[in-house]
Amino acid sequence: VSWQGTLALGSWIPQWAVASPGVPLEAVSSLLAGWVGQPLLPESLSGTAVFDLTISGPFTDLTVAGPVALSPVCLGPIEADALEGEINLSQGALRFSHGKLALGSGTIRFSGELDLKQASPGLRLDYAGRSLPLSRFARWAGLKFPLEGTGAVTGVLSGSLDRPELDAQLKFEGVSVVGLPLGQGEAHATLQHQVLRVEPLTLGGVSGSL
Repeated sequence: VSWQGTLALGSWIPQWAVASPGVPLEAVSSLLAGWVGQPLLPESLSGTAVFDLTISGPFTDLTVAGPVALSPVCLGPIEADALEGEINLSQGALRFSHGKLALGSGTIRFSGELDLKQASPGLRLDYAGRSLPLSRFARWAGLKFPLEGTGAVTGVLSGSLDRPELDAQLKFEGVSVVGLPLGQGEAHATLQHQVLRVEPLTLGGVSGSL
């Protein structure tokens, strides 16, 4: 990690630049926690981080901003090929912009923020993705049967880090299960009070719910 810049005497206001060509995400998590006084990233989040950040403003309200990229990135059993975006940490909020999550041939783009003024940081992320491999999601869910096809999604992730809430519209193309072609489909998924519901779910001309 390279660190350079100035610290104005008297006002004690820093103007620093911090960059790294690749360090464990745990190092970035420790830096962010030290700057804001509380952990920001889940302990199960891991990967190798590349970043080029600026740090400015009074120590009572530091602004940390710049591009960050992770490759690969894992959150528990969920793994992605790469994650990148711009962050801005200031005035009690961590904002994300131009976010992009790469999953095989597909991409999810997102933007939003964490409200750090709450005991459990409030969460708001808007996202949209396409060409997402269903086989990857099946592996995350621990499904033991072959699932092929691609999906598209638009939605919102809200609530808090402790109790996230999800609202998502899903569309499917070229779906096959254990070699049985089912074609196109769509679904509406919600996560509330730690309960995931998928209803209605339409696939291959058949409707149902999960």
